[in-house]
Amino acid sequence: INLDPVAVTLGQFIFENGGEPFHFKNDKSGYGLHRQIDGKTAVRTQEKRMLIADREMRDKWIELLVHVNWSEGRDGFFRVYVNGKAAPV
Repeated sequence: INLDPVAVTLGQFIFENGGEPFHFKNDKSGYGLHRQIDGKTAVRTQEKRMLIADREMRDKWIELLVHVNWSEGRDGFFRVYVNGKAAPV
């Protein structure tokens, strides 16, 4: 069930220094990827990406794959696939 107005965090990455750069949240609109900057959740559109709409999730199994190379260099990346398709992150 959807717990609106409460959003439920269903996965996150936490750095050793306590930073939480990415977390996955389920809210009334669906399941999304949220990026945090300086310990605060970014609310700009480009920092909050909807991965799958609520209506597309009901009574279905959703496969979520995260492919990451944590790096401070240009070789770093963060990719998410929903049901085998690349998501816009």
